[in-house]
Amino acid sequence: MTEPLGEGHVLNDALRSAQELISEHNDNLESAEYPKQSEADRNIALEKELSQLNRINDTLDSVLESIIVTNANIERIITSSEQSNKLIETWAKILSQNKHTFELLEDDSWQGASRDIDTWNSKLMELTDLQKKQKEIQEKLGREKDQELKQEQLAQAKKRERQEMLQRRVYGRRSTIRKQ
Repeated sequence: MTEPLGEGHVLNDALRSAQELISEHNDNLESAEYPKQSEADRNIALEKELSQLNRINDTLDSVLESIIVTNANIERIITSSEQSNKLIETWAKILSQNKHTFELLEDDSWQGASRDIDTWNSKLMELTDLQKKQKEIQEKLGREKDQELKQEQLAQAKKRERQEMLQRRVYGRRSTIRKQ
């Protein structure tokens, strides 16, 4: 069995002790000849076995306690890691802001936050104007498209009238030819 924990660790020692006790108990069971023994010898052997089982239980209890302590330690490590991550993230944000501020202070063209706000407002006004122009162009294109559609419908209506008129002429002449 490989030892995942360091040499001399409490959990390893407890497991090794439990393995030894179980091995000793199994050896005693193999060598015991209960049917051939007297009642007194049998009771002594059973008491010895009970004593061994109690030692095994005590060892397993210590193993269980070690596992519980280990779990609590792992939980503490996880909590500490999460808190450390939060602190690192906060520190990274502080450093980022510090770098940004330093770059602004070193920039000769920067004229302060109020100037930045004025610049942003002027760009916002330009954007608003461009959006209005785009809307106007879209409306104009929509009107032109509607006009073209109406002209096309009018042209189709005239074409139908012409065809109907031609058909009346053609059908009207045939009927007069037949009448003669």
